[in-house]
Amino acid sequence: MLYLAGPSASDSNAARLQGIEEYRSRRDDLEVTVLPGGTSLSDGRAAAPAVVSSGVTAVVCFNDLVALGLLSALDEQGVDVPGEISVAGFDDVPFAAYSHPPLTSVALDFAGNGARAWQRLALTTPAGVTPVVPEPAEPRLVVRASTGPAA
Repeated sequence: MLYLAGPSASDSNAARLQGIEEYRSRRDDLEVTVLPGGTSLSDGRAAAPAVVSSGVTAVVCFNDLVALGLLSALDEQGVDVPGEISVAGFDDVPFAAYSHPPLTSVALDFAGNGARAWQRLALTTPAGVTPVVPEPAEPRLVVRASTGPAA
């Protein structure tokens, strides 16, 4: 598997790297390569040669924009997705469902997270903020046609 990483200063990228490492540590048969990927469509397109030459059969991208750029470049190079390489993104942007092939993505409930943040603000008292226990965001995998069975 290959992870096209986001910016090194990104907390989201650090969390994704930590999650990948935790999963990999439980799977002796899983090898994960990390390459710089960026945040944009053009970053995903630019990463395509390195992805293809790596020989991996699955790529997880920092976000959907990188994944969509990668999908476009792989299509231009005649690489069969998901037949040769599975591609997944993160954020489940609206365009993900309309790419070719439709992009598998990890979705977060941004509206729900925002509502909970406002509820926490409502707990603020004149004396200060009431302590709040952080709630991790619950991701949801949205499986579409850009991923297939493990090779």
